[in-house]
Amino acid sequence: MSSAKLLSLTFTVPPPTLVQPPSGGALLGAGPSGASGSGDAGATGPARRGGVEGLGEPQLERLGVTVTVRTVDDAQYENRLRNFDFDVITDVWGQSLSPGNEQREFWGSQTADQPGSRNTIGIKNPAIDALIEKVIFAKDRPTLVAATRALDRVLLWNFYVVPQFTYGFSRYARWDRFGRFDPMPKYGRSGLPSLWWFDADKAARIGKRS
Repeated sequence: MSSAKLLSLTFTVPPPTLVQPPSGGALLGAGPSGASGSGDAGATGPARRGGVEGLGEPQLERLGVTVTVRTVDDAQYENRLRNFDFDVITDVWGQSLSPGNEQREFWGSQTADQPGSRNTIGIKNPAIDALIEKVIFAKDRPTLVAATRALDRVLLWNFYVVPQFTYGFSRYARWDRFGRFDPMPKYGRSGLPSLWWFDADKAARIGKRS
């Protein structure tokens, strides 16, 4: 049976105080007391294969956060995900060059409380709802691009997510015996393997694999 990782986080956050460094100015430092709380963070896919455990427990402990990693089966994880029974998760919202109705499912108020919806953040924001409608009903490409960029700015401004996997490229280790298009499609990343092919001339130059 496959499994997912679930983090239990317990924390005490001291209020910030100003500390005067020798060189002048001010630094934020810890105070004598503060708020306490707890929550769960979940991850599947690449994160559950080691990334969750590498979140930097020593650094979190310095902030007063105690991290405990426990394994749950996929059915339990999916049930918690479906019912928004979490505080933090790793999620992905796949996009295209022609965004449309799916934006309602991702960010729309009407899906915020629907079990199993893709609005895992739980966004209920009338400004975002209005921009989604502008994206969906754009009558030409310039209007669509402008509306999409406006929606992107509002989503970023609200700090709903901590971005991950933001490389604009993919890393591969390979034998230099393949050809590819040049230039590659702008949003094709590496395009491997669908846009690559075996190049007999390159293969002949590097010889056989030992």
